Amino acid sequence: MGKIGYVIALAALFLGLGYNYYFTYDYVHVTIDKGVIRGFKTTTWRGVPFFSFKGIPYAQPPLGKLRFKAPQEETAWSGVRDAVSHGSICPQLDVALPILRGDEDCLFINVYTPSLGSERLSVMFWIHGGGFEQGSANDEIYGPDYFMGTGVILVTVNYRLGALGFLSSGDDDAPGNTGLKDQAAALRWVKRNIARFGGDPDKVTIFGESAGSACVHYHILSPMSAGLFSRAIGQSGSSLNNWAYTNDGAAVTIRLAEYLGAKNLDQDTRRAVDFLRSAPYSDIVKAQQLLKTPEEVRIRKAFLFVPTVEKGVKSEEVFMPDSPLNLLKSGNFNKVPFITGYNSHEGYFFSKAIAKPEIRKMALEDTERYVPQDIKNEVLRNELATSIRKFYFKDKPVHPDKIDDFVNLHSDITFIAGTNLVVKLLLRHSQAPIYYYVFEYTGKLNLVKFMLWIEHLPGASHGDDLGYLFYQRILFWRKPLAGSDDEHVINTMIRLWTNFAKYGNPTPNEDPLTWKPVTLDEFNFLNISGRDTRLQINPNHERVRFWDEAYQKSTIIDY
Repeated sequence: MGKIGYVIALAALFLGLGYNYYFTYDYVHVTIDKGVIRGFKTTTWRGVPFFSFKGIPYAQPPLGKLRFKAPQEETAWSGVRDAVSHGSICPQLDVALPILRGDEDCLFINVYTPSLGSERLSVMFWIHGGGFEQGSANDEIYGPDYFMGTGVILVTVNYRLGALGFLSSGDDDAPGNTGLKDQAAALRWVKRNIARFGGDPDKVTIFGESAGSACVHYHILSPMSAGLFSRAIGQSGSSLNNWAYTNDGAAVTIRLAEYLGAKNLDQDTRRAVDFLRSAPYSDIVKAQQLLKTPEEVRIRKAFLFVPTVEKGVKSEEVFMPDSPLNLLKSGNFNKVPFITGYNSHEGYFFSKAIAKPEIRKMALEDTERYVPQDIKNEVLRNELATSIRKFYFKDKPVHPDKIDDFVNLHSDITFIAGTNLVVKLLLRHSQAPIYYYVFEYTGKLNLVKFMLWIEHLPGASHGDDLGYLFYQRILFWRKPLAGSDDEHVINTMIRLWTNFAKYGNPTPNEDPLTWKPVTLDEFNFLNISGRDTRLQINPNHERVRFWDEAYQKSTIIDY
């Protein structure tokens, strides 16, 4: 099967079966606004006690007429509702196996707390990644163990994915962004209920990775999320990454309906949405993977169903009233302390593509495909394509054994350039501190490098930071050893992240390390590199300047 197949199959087993490793329960009951739930007291793998509540519904099942609509508040129940195991994940295709997993009744939230007293602990609200198409809040990947014992509550949440979560007709029939509205509904649930678990509803930090990080940034921009969180952490993703935003939702909605057999739509989105609302969800999830046009493949359009603007919507509360870029330029966003950054070698995630001769050839002959789609001027696009070829590849063929330039390009265009642009726009309008980091540590918990057979390469791939924040049971044979570098990085990451949640500052005065925020004059960043973690200035300076100049020429932003 190979290493990748083995690990993914193991993950699928955990995720698909909802495997639960707790065999005996010390039950506890909590009364929340809709009724009584029953969780249990347990311990982390190192013996730290905490209370676990899993599979709590935070909204009505989005079935029937509620498909493609904003979530509706959950109804009350009588008796005691079990919260000892995860609810269903949201419908998605398995990452490796050709099977559908999940169910539409998937709007569940999990709460892990060290105490059920009245301490009013800070709350950390996790939004998972997965390209807006995959993933869940389950603890096989996002185990709470490292956070327990630090004086914070961890909350994780499912939200609708793919077309079921992000289909948009561009009007009231299917306004779009239902996955983001699910997250906002879950934040409102936290506001109403987290005090029952010992938490402080006014001290909520949202954090996420990849698409989850882009979601975090969308909440910063959204008026719907105002007052629901006080701090934010975005790891490897922003709303200005090309894969995180679309403006052609209506056309894709028509395409999906026609693919599934709708006839004579004549570009009528209402008829398309009515057709899709009655279609089996399994057909929708399978079809959404097959809709890309050759041009969409060429320009690297990663996902078709992603966040979008809701203009002219009157039937429900609007999440995104304007484009991310316009909201950032206007200064109309939620101004909160923010940690953001990326992994040093994000592009390793795409390293297998370099083995394909056609990809290496395309890197030189069609560099226009790498130009951001928000740069519209054809002359500028052609000029930038030429500049990309010269800057990254020196006009030389890409060798399969020398992937650094390829990795750097994909790191920049997929994650880093957009993240840097967000920071610079936020700084224009907000006095709230922004802390920037680069995660470059490589150890035994770098799951993505392990799966790609590239553990010998330096630095961290996209997704490699997760193993140092969450206990990942699919790597159960790689638990960090006491006193190891891996344990040191876990302790460092958890201390920084939880300090930020508690104090709004990742390194309070008593901390030996001082992480200074970014300013317009000094781009400070924390290089998270193991025992040598330290503050530096201007990460990847030449590459950052290249994209600064590109955006300046395109008038996307004037520096």
